[in-house]
Amino acid sequence: MPREARAPAAAVKSQSVPQSVLIVGAGPAGSAAARVLAQAGVSVSLVDQSTFPRDKTCGDGLIPDAFLALRKLGLEARVRAEALPLAGLRVIAPDGREVDLAGDAACLPRLRLDALMRDAAEEAGARFLAPLRLKTFVEEAGRITGAHFTDAGGTTQTLQAPITLLATGAATAPLAAAGLLLRKEASGFALRGYYRHPRLAGELDRLVIAIDREVRGGYGWIFPGPDGVFNVGVGLFGGRDGSANVRRVFERFVAHSPLARALVEEGETVAAPRGAPLRTCLTGARFSRPGLLAIGETVGTTYAFTGEGIGKAIESGIAAAQAILDAPDEAALARDYAARLDVHAARYAAYRKAQYWLSWPAVSNRLAERAARGGRVKRALEGLLAETIDPSALFTVRNLLRGLLSG
Repeated sequence: MPREARAPAAAVKSQSVPQSVLIVGAGPAGSAAARVLAQAGVSVSLVDQSTFPRDKTCGDGLIPDAFLALRKLGLEARVRAEALPLAGLRVIAPDGREVDLAGDAACLPRLRLDALMRDAAEEAGARFLAPLRLKTFVEEAGRITGAHFTDAGGTTQTLQAPITLLATGAATAPLAAAGLLLRKEASGFALRGYYRHPRLAGELDRLVIAIDREVRGGYGWIFPGPDGVFNVGVGLFGGRDGSANVRRVFERFVAHSPLARALVEEGETVAAPRGAPLRTCLTGARFSRPGLLAIGETVGTTYAFTGEGIGKAIESGIAAAQAILDAPDEAALARDYAARLDVHAARYAAYRKAQYWLSWPAVSNRLAERAARGGRVKRALEGLLAETIDPSALFTVRNLLRGLLSG
C-alpha cells in the first residue's frame, strides 16, 4: 500500500469520546470527518441520499488549501494522481486584459473526487449507507441522538449515535429540521456544464476566472480537467433569486467570452449545464446544538466571490472530527469546534469585501492592469491564491486605493 494511503490514526483520548458517530452527507466534509474518526477507532455510519459515484455542481478546482487538507488526510498523492495539474490561475478582467498568476492548482471533477474520498473513509473503517434520505432527527430532552431516514423502498430506518454531523451542503431543509437554520436565502447560485475540446485542452494549462461584465456580482470560470473535458460555469453572489436567473447569465457569459463560446459551440457536451445554490462566509446557520455539529457548506464554508469551497469543506470536517476526539465534554466540544472555524473568520470577511469591490468593472480593470506589470500587486494576488497573505489587510479601502492609484 502506498505510504500516503493511510494517514496516521489518532488515538481515542478519553472516555468522553463517543463510541459512535453518525454523519449525514458523504461529500468532502462528511467523508473527511469519517476518515479521521474511523482511524481513531470510532464507529462511523456515513449516510448519503445517493449511491456513488454521484455528481455535484462545482467548479472542481483544487488550490493550495485543498491540497493541504488532503495532505492531513493522507490523500494528497492519491488525488493528484487523478487530477489534471495546472500552472496556476488566469484572471480575465472586464476589459479583456489577462493576468497569469503562478500557483499550485489542479482540477478533478467532483464525480471522482467525492467517490475517492468516500472510498477512503470506508477504507479507514467507516460504514457507508446509501441511498438513505434524511427524514427527521431523533431528539431526546433537547439533544439530537440520531436521525430517521427513508430508503429506496420507502421504509423508514433509524440510526442513533451520541454525536451526529450534518454535512448536507447548501440544502436548507436539513438545517431547518436540525434547528440550526438562521437564514433560508442562499448566498448565491452557481451553474456549470462539461464540454470536451481536445484542441483547446492542449493550449490551456490554468484555471481561468473571467470577471465578466455579463456576470456582474460574480464571475465566469473555465477550468480544464482530465481527458480534455472543461468545466464552464458562472457564479452569482449576493442572494440573487432563482436558478433561472443564473442560467440566463451563463448564456450571456458564453456569448460574450470567446473561449467559453468556443468550448460550448465547438466542443462535445459531456454534461448539460446544471445549477445549485451556494452558502458562504460562515453565515446563515448555527454551527452546533447538543448532539450535533454542522460541517462544510451546510455552515457556509464556501468563500464569497471566488466560490471556492472544497478545501475549507474538508478542513471543517477534519476540525469537527478533531474536536470530537479532543473535547472533554459536550460544552467544550461546541466551543472547540466554533474556535476552529473562527480561525478563518477574517479571511471570509475579506472575501465579502472583495465581492463588493470587484463587482465594479473599473476596480477590476485597474487591479488587472497593475498586476499585469508584476511587482507588489501581482505578488499579493498570488499570495491570496496560496493563502500566504492576510486578505483582510489586502481588501481595506486604504490598500485598495494604494493598489489602484500608485504608479
